[in-house]
Amino acid sequence: MSEEQAARIVAFVEARIADDERIARDAATGTSWGGMKTGPEWVALRGAVEDAESGGTIVHDEGMPTSAQAEHIARHDPARALRDVAAKRLLFAKHAPVIDGTQSSWTWFEGSESEPEKVMQVLALPYADHPDYDPTWAPK
Repeated sequence: MSEEQAARIVAFVEARIADDERIARDAATGTSWGGMKTGPEWVALRGAVEDAESGGTIVHDEGMPTSAQAEHIARHDPARALRDVAAKRLLFAKHAPVIDGTQSSWTWFEGSESEPEKVMQVLALPYADHPDYDPTWAPK
């Protein structure tokens, strides 16, 4: 990959992560119908999507979305999107300097874990709200 291509892909990925973060933050602090403030965590109930904290409606069940679509919308709520952004930023911060040539190599965080274990911890981070997620997996 040329230096120009490397700089372009680094800038592209950084911009997409920033887009995802902005959209998730806007959704978490926006309003829904009736001026109800929406929180960052949403749940799917009977085809509708509701704010987990207030119970306010994010998406009405008027035949659309289907239950599967509502579950998908709720699964990708602002809280999850922001965890995903955090995980991508960790990976990006470690790899971008090597790709764009500002650093010749990289090492992971201090500690005894291997690099693959650290990558797996970062990849698990967006799922921190899952009941099977172990908080000790969080990257340090």
